[in-house]
Amino acid sequence: MQLKKVLLCLAISCSTLSVFAQDKTNTPKPEEKFFKLENLFTGGNVSLGFGGGSRISQFSAGIVPHFGYKFFNWLDAGISFNVNYNQFKDKNASPVYKQNQTTFGPGVFTRIYPVNFIFAQAQFEHNFTSGKEGYSGYPSQKFNVDASSLLLGAGYAQGRENGNNTFFYLSLSVDVLKNINSPYVNVVYNSLTGTYQARMAPIFRAGVNVALFQNRFGKY
Repeated sequence: MQLKKVLLCLAISCSTLSVFAQDKTNTPKPEEKFFKLENLFTGGNVSLGFGGGSRISQFSAGIVPHFGYKFFNWLDAGISFNVNYNQFKDKNASPVYKQNQTTFGPGVFTRIYPVNFIFAQAQFEHNFTSGKEGYSGYPSQKFNVDASSLLLGAGYAQGRENGNNTFFYLSLSVDVLKNINSPYVNVVYNSLTGTYQARMAPIFRAGVNVALFQNRFGKY
């Protein structure tokens, strides 16, 4: 009699567990939203470029604020706005040729992270430049030009982890389009042709990425 009661209790327990398991399996999971506020970020970087030779010198410095979205843990993309100052001097000319210019323009970028702390980056910009040029001892002339730039490079992210989109980064890139009016190239004089040519120059940038809404969602 006792054995029958034990078996009956076991049968009831197994049935209950089975129904509970089926109900848990069939419960629909909440849908993942494609757009998430916690994936939005802002920030910016400063840039520094220099180059030339014994007779030609060039210096550039700028700031680039940005706004973007983390599509996946390995992919960020966004928009930026560039403000840059460039100074160029050619001592080959007699008298010495000097040029100072200020550049600004919009851009778009994408970063790919093969690992959390290393990224490859592509950034396209179209910049508008205004400045002055002339020879020492003579009145300067004003000018306005524009140029497209495609900056390709790589960087290091310090503090970037899953669930945390706030970090510092360093990057190195070059302008592969080499437009002579780009603020990111070295301009050199070719004595054989009597013309100036653009050469790629290293662009160093240090910046910060700041998550906009992660505190609201308890991400860090």
